[in-house]
Amino acid sequence: MRKILLFVGLLTLFLLPAMAVSAQNEVTPLSLDLTVYSDGNVKIVYYVESDPTKVRADVDLFGSVYSTVVVRDEEGNPLASTQRPSGITVDSLGATELTVTYYTASLTTKEGLLWILNVTTPVSSTITLPVGAAIFDLSHVPVDLGTVGGLQYVKMPAGDLSIYYIVGLPNVQQEAQTAIQDAKTYIEDKEATGIVLEGARDQLEAAQSLYQQQIYVDAKEAAVDAKQLAISTVSAADSASTKISLAADAVQRAQSEGRTSGLSEAEAELQSARQLYQVGSYPEAEMTAIGAAQLATAAKAPDNIMLYVGVVILVAAAAGGYVYLKRVRPSLGQTTPQAPAAPFTPVEVDFAMIFEKHEDLRLEDKEVLRYLAENNGEAFASEIRDRFDLPRSTAWRLIRRLIREDIVEETKIGNQSLIRVMKKYHKA
Repeated sequence: MRKILLFVGLLTLFLLPAMAVSAQNEVTPLSLDLTVYSDGNVKIVYYVESDPTKVRADVDLFGSVYSTVVVRDEEGNPLASTQRPSGITVDSLGATELTVTYYTASLTTKEGLLWILNVTTPVSSTITLPVGAAIFDLSHVPVDLGTVGGLQYVKMPAGDLSIYYIVGLPNVQQEAQTAIQDAKTYIEDKEATGIVLEGARDQLEAAQSLYQQQIYVDAKEAAVDAKQLAISTVSAADSASTKISLAADAVQRAQSEGRTSGLSEAEAELQSARQLYQVGSYPEAEMTAIGAAQLATAAKAPDNIMLYVGVVILVAAAAGGYVYLKRVRPSLGQTTPQAPAAPFTPVEVDFAMIFEKHEDLRLEDKEVLRYLAENNGEAFASEIRDRFDLPRSTAWRLIRRLIREDIVEETKIGNQSLIRVMKKYHKA
């Protein structure tokens, strides 16, 4: 018995130095699988070859933060491991292959919709992307591409690699179609009110052409630009309409105050502003209307000498007429006296009341009302058509619109329609 113990002791003395020298095991990578999830986490399964005679094996891991690290041998038995700065140390004595499974979120970054996977591998790897992911770019030409179980995978060579991908890629075709319809509806609605949207219409047609060519991203951008251009144009039209109304008010005020000197220039500018508005040149119409308002404000009453001359001429004409009637009346014989005619009462339209109660009046509606006001509050429909050079159907719709708004009333006189501003809008 003593001889056996002595033999074991001597054997131990010889083996201990050798075991101390060969305790650490440098593993050989076999394969690497990475499964990427939609939240940026990555599951890593790393297969390495190990020396079964070595007590421990150092395995370098990928990423800087690890969680749920599990190591098994070739038979599926779990092995103990401890973490170190660049990976783990596994108690690998007797194992020929090690399978290291763990999770890390330090390999992916996100920039907007774009995800980026960056990793350096010692061996070729297989990367499986999340559900609905689309590869945007790759740092290297892949070894293989495919789909397994509805998930896309890519095999990449060893080395530094980057994969750019998008999760939940939007349906650009549907978005382009929606943007085009949205722009089309807005443009058509505003055109129906008389606003000229030629530039926006051209942009919309460009978007529709791009859509037909299946260039959906550019089609969507063009449609968005079309609507934005239409919105800007509508804003310019509204601003021009307001300035034209203000200029018309300034001209009418100058007329009522007798400030007619220089007023013809203001009226000419106002007419030019209206013409520019009709063809859709809204910024030019606004500037011209501002000029018209300034000219109307600066208009002055005629010189007193001219007024005096006018009064003298009127007095002389009245006196001459009286003398003539006195001379010819006896020869005409006695006439039957007649009742004096009813005095003419001018009508003044209260625009402030109309515009306050009807804020959504169109520019052409306001212009027709101003024309009626200049004609003692009334005019025949044919006169309105001739004054504004309107087709019969257009004039009819405009008049019907004012009647529906209870601003004017229509009276039939023979075959003519007399359009008259309602009495409630007459100034007292």
